[in-house]
This record gives sequence, C-alpha cells and structure tokens, in this order.
Amino acid sequence: VSLNKDYISTQNFLNKEKKQKYDSFILGSSRSMFYEINEWKKYIHSDNCYHFDASAETLFGLTKKVKLLEDENVQIKNMLIIMDRTLLEGLINSKGHLYIKHPRLSGESKFGFHMNFFKAFLAPKFFIAFIDYNLNQQMKQYMHFILEERPFTYNAITNECTLQEYEDLISSDPDAYYKPKMRMFYERVPIQKYSNPVIFEKQIE
Repeated sequence: VSLNKDYISTQNFLNKEKKQKYDSFILGSSRSMFYEINEWKKYIHSDNCYHFDASAETLFGLTKKVKLLEDENVQIKNMLIIMDRTLLEGLINSKGHLYIKHPRLSGESKFGFHMNFFKAFLAPKFFIAFIDYNLNQQMKQYMHFILEERPFTYNAITNECTLQEYEDLISSDPDAYYKPKMRMFYERVPIQKYSNPVIFEKQIE
C-alpha cells in the first residue's frame, strides 16, 4: 500500500539527524529519486547526504523543509533542488493522506493529520478489501489496486528509494527495458515552424 513519503522523509530525518549529522540534501518530488546520492556525493565530497523528497512535492513543502533544517541548526554544505512546474504551483498544505505534510512542517493539527489516514482507511474500496483479505488470506483480482508492484529498495540512512531491479536491467539489457516504452515518446514539433505562439501552444497541449 502506498505510503506518505513526506511523513517518512520528515520523521526519518528527525529520528536520525543528531547521529548522522547530515550536511547535504536533495529536495524535490518523486522525480528527484533519479538524482541518486551515490552519484551526487562524488562531486560534493560528502558522505552525510539525505534525500529529503516527497510525493507530489510543492513549494509549500520545499520551503517548510528548508525552514526545518534551519530550526534544527543544520549546517548545510550542499543542496540540490529538483524543480518542475507542478512543484511551483503548490503554495498551501497538500490534501489527502498520500500528500498532506508532516505536522512538524505544516504547523497544523496532529489530530487532523491522522484523521486523513483514518478516513482513507474507512474508504469502502479499501476497507472492504482489507477485511476480505484478513478473513480469507487470499489476494483477489479486485484487490490489486492496493499493491505497490514497483520493486523499490529503501535506504533508511539516506531516505533514498531506488529501483535497483530496473537499474540492473538497463545495465545488462537496455533494449529489454527501453523497447516496450518507446510508445511513450512522441514526435517533437520544432517551435520555429510557428510564428504564432498561440497556435504552437495548442499543438503541444
């Protein structure tokens, strides 16, 4: 079942920061997971790195994380911020149990935070599947929506999720990985073909 990565990132940091003495941080949405610490630290010469990401991260979440580092008197030596348009659009606390920010970041009620999860648990689509599985110990076809099928590997020190199975496949047999995904790429239209930017915008929508 999918988890709230913002809460995991924040609580894991609070649990470990005194011992690990983090000084370098990667911030951003789940897209930032492809900026890996093992590669980054070769250039910044630091082993005290932390991947402080969140699913569907927002500008609100980003600034609150930087403020938390300041409040915890963290000496920041390096910070890599992965930004996109979606991140820049979020100026208030996110909604929903997968995206709502840790109460330490948002400053909002802990009770309200946990109520989001309780309501999600009681949602009929999930609750019925949960009860059915616990009574019968059998995974049925209609339950597959609750599975997280991607093979994530989690490092609790760096808070980094990696898709090692995919990385290994790309290294050993890149065609087997890329060929089924080629339909995702579409033909690019050169911008110089259009003198009217409105027409171009409609083309790329």
